[in-house]
Amino acid sequence: MNDISITDYLGPGVYLLQNYPKETEGLIAEKGYKVHNCADLAQCKDILNRNKVNFLLTNDKDNNFNEYVKIVRTAARQLVNKIVINIFVEKGNGQSFQDFINITDNLGYSIDTVFYLLNPGYDEQFRDDQSLKIVLSYRRQSGVSTDKNILETTIFEKKLVNTFPYIRPGDRVLVIIKNKNSITNIKNIIAEQTKASEVEIYSLDEIKSVQLNGNGYHFLITDKYADDGLNNALKVIISYLVPAGRYVSFHTDKTVVETLSNYNLQPEVYLFYEHGHLKTQIHQGEEITLSPELCVFMKSPLARSELPYQETIYGYSHPPKNLLAFARDYTNPWLIRGIVEFPFRNRSTYHLQQYSHQILEHSAPDSPDYAAALAVLGYQMLSGSDDTADIYAKMLDYCSNVSQMDNPTPHQYRWLISLSTLLGLICNKNNDKTNALIHLSRAANSSIDKFSPSIGTKILQSFYLQSVILISLNRISCAEIIVDRGIKRGIQLLYQHPDELVGKISQPFNFVLYIYHDILDWLIKMVNIKNAIPGRKFNIANFDNGNTWSALLHERMNAINNMSQMIDERDRTIHEQKCLIDERDRTIHDQKRLIDERDSTVLTQKNLIDERDLVSAQQNQLIEQTNKTIQQQIQNVTDLNSQVSSKEQKVDELQNQNIKLISLIDEKDLHIAQLSADLERANTILRKINSTPVIRHLLRMLNIK
Repeated sequence: MNDISITDYLGPGVYLLQNYPKETEGLIAEKGYKVHNCADLAQCKDILNRNKVNFLLTNDKDNNFNEYVKIVRTAARQLVNKIVINIFVEKGNGQSFQDFINITDNLGYSIDTVFYLLNPGYDEQFRDDQSLKIVLSYRRQSGVSTDKNILETTIFEKKLVNTFPYIRPGDRVLVIIKNKNSITNIKNIIAEQTKASEVEIYSLDEIKSVQLNGNGYHFLITDKYADDGLNNALKVIISYLVPAGRYVSFHTDKTVVETLSNYNLQPEVYLFYEHGHLKTQIHQGEEITLSPELCVFMKSPLARSELPYQETIYGYSHPPKNLLAFARDYTNPWLIRGIVEFPFRNRSTYHLQQYSHQILEHSAPDSPDYAAALAVLGYQMLSGSDDTADIYAKMLDYCSNVSQMDNPTPHQYRWLISLSTLLGLICNKNNDKTNALIHLSRAANSSIDKFSPSIGTKILQSFYLQSVILISLNRISCAEIIVDRGIKRGIQLLYQHPDELVGKISQPFNFVLYIYHDILDWLIKMVNIKNAIPGRKFNIANFDNGNTWSALLHERMNAINNMSQMIDERDRTIHEQKCLIDERDRTIHDQKRLIDERDSTVLTQKNLIDERDLVSAQQNQLIEQTNKTIQQQIQNVTDLNSQVSSKEQKVDELQNQNIKLISLIDEKDLHIAQLSADLERANTILRKINSTPVIRHLLRMLNIK
C-alpha cells in the first residue's frame, strides 16, 4: 500500500501509520512530514501517548469494524485531527458500516467533506462490494452532533461534489435545498473543498421571504424539485445570478433547458452515467436527449443586469495598475470571466463562438470587449474550428485603428499586442511569412508599461517566432538581431515592481507568476537560438527548445489528452464489446428460447407420440381383443358351421327320410286309396250282400258287419 495521495489533501503534519509498509513511511517523510509507524493497536496507543499526532492512517487488512472502533476511541482520547481508514465493505453490509459511522459520530468524529471526492462511485445502498477511503474529522465543538445518516442524506452531497470544478475563486454561492437538516454539512463541504467566498443555503419556500445578497451570486445550485414548484421561484432566483454566472440543475430535460433559455441561460456541460462511470459532456449545441445527473448552465455574459460588477476571482482590481481593471476599461466586464479567463471561462467552444459573435454585434469596434471576442474567434480560426474570413479582416481593422490612437486604454493596448501576435500566427500558418513578420514585429515592439508585464509573453513569443522565420528564410544576421533584442526585453521583464507580479503582499495572487513561467520559457528558447547561431547548430537548439518547461508541459498535456482519448476509446471499445456481448447474450437468449421452444415442441411431440403410442397400444390391445373375439367368433362360427353342416346333413338325411316317408306316405296313401277303393268295392259288395237277406244273416253270424 504505497498510495499516499491522501496526503495531498491532509497536508503537513505528524502522521501515524498503522499496518503500512516501510516504503510508504519513506514516501510521506520525503514530503517533509513527520511520520510514525506501528503494527498493532498497542504500539499505536503508545505512540499516541508520547507524541502529538495530527493524522492517523490505518490499513487494517482484517476489515474488522470492532477494531476500527478501538482505533477511533484511542485517537479521540488524544484529539487526533483526522483518521483515515481504508475499508472494505461487502455487498449488503451497509448496516454494519452505518453502525460504525454512528459510533464514530458519538466519539466526536464525523465523515470528512472530502469523502465524496475520494469515493466518487460510492453507493449508499451497498448493492456491490466497495473499497472505501474514509476520512473522519474531529469536531472541536463538544456535544455537537451531526445527526447524519449517511445512507439517507448522501445523494445530494454526492452529486454536489461534481459541481466544484465549476465554482470560481471568490464566488458567492447560493444553494436551494430540500433537506434543511444537512445545511451545515453542505456549507462545510463547499467551504472546505472550493474557494467560494460566501455560501448561503435556503429552502425553496424561504426564497421569496429572505433578504438575498444585493450584489448577486456567481453560482446557484438547486435541489431536485418538481417543475411547478421550482418554476414559480425561478425568475427570482435567476435575477440574482450575475452575467457569466453558473446555474446547476439536478433535474434537467428538454423542458428545463427551454425554460432556462428564456432566462438567457445556456447549457455548458452535463454529466451522465455511461457503463457505470460518470461522464462529462461539454455542450456543443446539440439537443440533450438523455436525463443527465446534473447540468451546468451559464448565464450569457451579455445578459442585462442591475447587479454591480465586482472583481472576486482575484479579490481586488488594484494593484496591479491595469491588469485587473476590467470594470474601468470594459463596457461589459462580465465577459472576461465568461469568454476570456482560463480556466474560469465557458468550456464550450460552441458557446464561446456564439457569445463572441453576439459581442461583435453589440460592441464598439475599437473596444476591448470587441477585441476579446475577436481573440476567441481568431484562436478558433487558428485551430481550424472557425475559418470565418471576416474575422481576420476585423482583427486587421482593430489593430490598425488602435495603433493610430494617441491614448488607447490599457486593455485596448493589451488586445493590440495579443491580436498582432495572433495575426502573425495565422499568417505564419498560412505560409505568409512576410505579413507574419510584420504583425509579429508590431507586437514585439510594444511597450509593457502601457498595460502589464504579463503581456510580455506575447512580446517574447513574437520575438522568438520572428527569429525562427528569419532563420528558415536564411536571414541569419537579421535573426540574430531579433534574438538579441528579444533577450534584452526578456531581461527587462525580470525587473518589475512586486505589485505588478503578485498584487497585494497581504493577499497575493499567482496569476502573473504562472505567466512568468512562459516568459522564462520564451527567454530560454531565444538563448538557445542565440547560442546555436555561431555554429549554425539549429537542430540542437530545436532539440533543446523541445525540452523547455512549456514544451514538456505541452507534451504532457498532449499525453494527458491522448490518454483521455485512449480512455474514451477504451470506454467506447468496452461499450461496443458490451453491446456485442449484450447482442450475443440476446442471441444466446433467443437461441435458448428457440431451443426451449424446440424442446417444448419436441416434448409436446413426444407426449403426442407417447399418447399416440399409448392409443396405438390400446388400439392394438383392442385389436388383439377384437381379433381374439373375432377368432372366438370365427371359431364359434366354424363350430356353428360344423353344427350347421352336421344339422344340414341331418336335415338332408331327414329330408331324404322325409322324401322317403313322403314316398312311403304316398305309397301308403296310394295303398290306402287302393284299400279305400277295395273297401268301397267291398262295401259295395257288402251292401249288395246285405241286401240279400241270406247272406246278411250269414254275415251277422260271422260277426261281419
